[in-house]
Amino acid sequence: MPGTGFTWHPVGLARFGASQVSALRHCLGVVRAFRPDVVVGFGGFTSAPAAIAGRMRGIPVALHEANRVPGLAIRSLGRLAGRVYLPLGIRIPGVRAAATRHAGLPVRREIVRVPAAPARQALGLDPSQKTVVVLGGEPLGGRRRDQRALEPVDRLRSAVGPHHLPTMNSSCAAMLRVKPSL
Repeated sequence: MPGTGFTWHPVGLARFGASQVSALRHCLGVVRAFRPDVVVGFGGFTSAPAAIAGRMRGIPVALHEANRVPGLAIRSLGRLAGRVYLPLGIRIPGVRAAATRHAGLPVRREIVRVPAAPARQALGLDPSQKTVVVLGGEPLGGRRRDQRALEPVDRLRSAVGPHHLPTMNSSCAAMLRVKPSL
């Protein structure tokens, strides 16, 4: 589905609006042709036209937000949805409590079934150390998040010494290994 991300810049905002109208027309056609039992949105600007089309056609809408801070699309569309799935403890003002359900992030079976020992070995991690993993999917936002996640680690490393807190870092994951004694 074509689309332009949200921005407050006047030209970008006009492009965003035009792309959303175009996507809404497309989604109305898809909903009319396929008549789904439910429309499920997982956030982001591409969810909005599908959720609105479902609501306009009388199809139940469910939204799922995996992040601790709900994004603009979920916050804006939450009132339209019959169900809004959020992380435990998260609420969105204006979304009925009866519509809110707390759920975790759906994970593929292949990921869940990987035993810890071979995964740690493949990553070169010591199985006797505790591991904290910070993951994300945004190409630019993920890098900034990884840096923010490691800032307190750097302060702690200064206090206890670098041999107690080795790290691995990439653009999509920051891993911290902590000795069990800490």
